[in-house]
Amino acid sequence: MQKISLLAGLVALGVAVPFVQTPSELDHEGLKKMITGLGYEVKEEKLEDGGATFEFVEKPEDFTIPILAEISASKRYIWLTVFLGDPPKDVAKHTNLLKHNAETQPAFFFITKSNKLKFGLAIDNRGLTSEHLKRVIGLVVEGVTSTGADWGSSTSPLRNR
Repeated sequence: MQKISLLAGLVALGVAVPFVQTPSELDHEGLKKMITGLGYEVKEEKLEDGGATFEFVEKPEDFTIPILAEISASKRYIWLTVFLGDPPKDVAKHTNLLKHNAETQPAFFFITKSNKLKFGLAIDNRGLTSEHLKRVIGLVVEGVTSTGADWGSSTSPLRNR
């Protein structure tokens, strides 16, 4: 009871009670602007639900990696994904990809409902900065390039010939 009286007295005196503001979330236009601000050329595709996906390309040595960025339906996450093709038929490669998840985390390999192999990373959509986005794009690129032997062959469309 004493704490309530003290708090009421402080408020009555006009003493500021600290207020913590939550960081803002990016909308689709904000995400696009942030990606283009990093120097990427963006290919935008509008979605039926009013959202959009943004594809941009990273070109590390020996690879051309199209990365897809989109805001989740809940607006809480930004997904970065790379389509790697069909899942390998060799079970040993599946096991290796699962082992790679421990090395590439928080990014990871997964197979979609339509049986496509992807590599992805979900980023918290609160207070995202360009510097942080650039860093996580680097994590995705490193994860894809360092594991190529297990998700694809030398004929993969992501490999430069």
